Amino acid sequence: MPENDNQSKSVLLDEVLEVLYTKREDGKVISLEGLARVEHFGLKFTREIIEDSVNAGLVEKADGVLILTEAGFARAKQIIRCYRLAERLLTDILNVQDNLVESSACRFEHVLSEEVTDSICTLLGHPRTCPHGREIPPGECCRRAMTEVKAIVRPLSQLISGETGTVAYISSPFHERLSRLESLGLSPGQEITVRQVRPSFIVSCGETELALEKSVADEIYLRVSTNHAKN
Repeated sequence: MPENDNQSKSVLLDEVLEVLYTKREDGKVISLEGLARVEHFGLKFTREIIEDSVNAGLVEKADGVLILTEAGFARAKQIIRCYRLAERLLTDILNVQDNLVESSACRFEHVLSEEVTDSICTLLGHPRTCPHGREIPPGECCRRAMTEVKAIVRPLSQLISGETGTVAYISSPFHERLSRLESLGLSPGQEITVRQVRPSFIVSCGETELALEKSVADEIYLRVSTNHAKN
């Protein structure tokens, strides 16, 4: 349900597009009635929003389900990108409490321009996933691999010998690898220092030294501490 009755239909439409994008991402579809239950808008109000979205060329109805048009998918993709980058910013940089991240990220997604979103993405080092492991749709800044702002959060593989950082998150599709890294002490909040980058990455984690393949180092993202960097 919207926070208050004065919340604009534009914001509510964005929320509907988010749901349809996520369903598509999961390989699922949803009906008008299902959407009303998910969003708790009520069937009549949901029908009004969908009619507006159909008239705007963002959604179409086919065989009883709602489908994003090409324009709707593009808009939803940008909204999702804003939301998931906001989650990363709030979690990795601002250290916002978990119970406040979702509501705060929801506010961000409706006010951030594409330019500001790209700047945040660059600042974070173009993360590929949100804190929950879902893909962050890449933006133009990712494709250009711009470095207008020195990344605060970077993959371990981009660090040089002598640099120190704190593990922000680990982005790996392999559950066993995540469990193994955690058992070795490589979990969010752990400070590590790079000792060697070739032929393999050697890092110190507490009193332990670990050798990591580059493919593993690519998946470990650190909040870099520049004052520990080697001169």
